[in-house]
Amino acid sequence: MAIKKKYEDLITVGGPASSNLENSILTLNKAGFKKVSQRAPLMRVTGDWKPMIGTLHGDITLDFAELEGNTKITITVVAAVDNAYALISSPGERIKNKFLEEFGKISLEPSSQVKPDVTARLAELEELRTNGVISDEEYSQARINIISRN
Repeated sequence: MAIKKKYEDLITVGGPASSNLENSILTLNKAGFKKVSQRAPLMRVTGDWKPMIGTLHGDITLDFAELEGNTKITITVVAAVDNAYALISSPGERIKNKFLEEFGKISLEPSSQVKPDVTARLAELEELRTNGVISDEEYSQARINIISRN
């Protein structure tokens, strides 16, 4: 029987919680999570990470809350830790990263609800970060500022 361990993290992203909740549902589906479900009254999304091949298995729960024009997302992962890979890195953190890698891609995709100038400014900002003109921290703060103004 697998031993499960809880891993929790908190992130803050720009934009309204309802929009980020919808993006998270798309993200979990695109990233390969199964049984993705939403509990709208609780502002909660859940999904299972159980690939056909591999030893990394677990469940993810995302709780959303409005925070000064931004969204606070509490990420809770319960993952099996009974394999040798758990000694190298946290299975919960690895499952969280599967979500965050895809969430970053979806959050930057143009949307019909986003004004074209916002998309262009986000692309310029990404280019500045890629070229080393601004740090990751400066990028994150500027991105939040751009998104929260629209």
